Amino acid sequence: MQELTRGSTRTTLGIWMATLLAATTFTVALPAFAGMDDSWDWADDPATKKPKRKLTVFYDFDADKATLGDKKMKEVMDEAIDNWNKVKDDTGWEFVKGGTKDAHDLRIKVENIPRLTGGAMGDPSGIGKDRRLSQATITFDPAPREGFKWGVNDDKKVNPVRVAMHELTHPMRLAHQGELGTKSGKIKDPSDAVTAGDDVVTPSKDDKDEAKKISTAPINIKRAPPGGGGNVSLVVPAYPLELPVPVKTPNAELSIPGSALLNNIETTFSITSMYSMPSPFSTPAGVGRMIKGVHIGLTGLSGVPEIDPEGYFTVRIPYEDGVEGDGFLIELADPQFPRVDESLLRPFFFDSLSSTWRQVNPAALGGAYSLDTFNDIAQITLPTGMLGAFADPSDPLTRTLFISIAPVPEPSTMALLAVGLGVIGGIGRNRRRRQSA
Repeated sequence: MQELTRGSTRTTLGIWMATLLAATTFTVALPAFAGMDDSWDWADDPATKKPKRKLTVFYDFDADKATLGDKKMKEVMDEAIDNWNKVKDDTGWEFVKGGTKDAHDLRIKVENIPRLTGGAMGDPSGIGKDRRLSQATITFDPAPREGFKWGVNDDKKVNPVRVAMHELTHPMRLAHQGELGTKSGKIKDPSDAVTAGDDVVTPSKDDKDEAKKISTAPINIKRAPPGGGGNVSLVVPAYPLELPVPVKTPNAELSIPGSALLNNIETTFSITSMYSMPSPFSTPAGVGRMIKGVHIGLTGLSGVPEIDPEGYFTVRIPYEDGVEGDGFLIELADPQFPRVDESLLRPFFFDSLSSTWRQVNPAALGGAYSLDTFNDIAQITLPTGMLGAFADPSDPLTRTLFISIAPVPEPSTMALLAVGLGVIGGIGRNRRRRQSA
């Protein structure tokens, strides 16, 4: 088991994970994010040495049997891809059918997703160091929920080609803009909640212009100078490019005490949307999906990052509450979902060992959590030991941490007491082991 060491003070990842997992609870459904999503980009194309703009699409389904309504899935995807490729010169993006289970950029699946509220979902779990994506999966549900029916040229049914075209906008670094597509006229906006008018499968001018603009936009990421011992303070814009509405708090912030970084470490900080965080639908029962948060990466330049677990770091995550940006952003006011009660927003972290998002109680770990509903910002203080708890899948010398916020149901007093006792026990065991090390 890997250890984080400072002199005679020693803590194991296993102890940290036991403490963290003792502080987890359960939650409810959550909405999505918006705009031209510069929080990530594709890995470089070996041919161009630039981020990929020609994406290989692998059909991981039975072409003879898989259907959405009366239409074969292969026909759905072929038409969706062809419609986008007709305007590839206008968008800067192209899709190529082919690939294998191992060699592809996008994988298309058809299977039942019990907790899905719409007809399809994407999973960008292939995202790694420096916010670069290597592979992603789009899954379509042949029968997602009661009352949902796939169909073409029927105002009471969801057009599968439009949904497929919509899902392909997310790999083009586009996201929802805050209206239903049947109202905004944009393919990138979701439309299954209102099916009348969803048979339009021609990309709008806005779709094309925004796809073209984001195709050349750099990743929204900030780096601290390499080193150890110096305080880290990073600030990144918290919203999409060309935000069309005012927001009260425009930036996300990270603060790490220099005493926590014990060797030569480079720190990176970026915002995350639902489309640039791992497994946004991998949540406990009763939880819909993650939408917004931050990513913190620590790369050791002379070996594995050494982190003192005794300190605390702080992140500040702004959100749009559906007031100033109603009709544009859809963080708390997604037209597809019930409006979120912002007073119930709580912090989560991604546990890569189980590939699951978990709620965390910072106070039970000696940290703090505050929610400023006037300025629309969540402030989270957590032990620095969490920064070293999860290895980056793309780099053994990098530690990676995803933190997000989501609304939770009001927990019972007994549930809170149980969580608190579990965490206190974990911290006590951790301290005793360190004293005896």
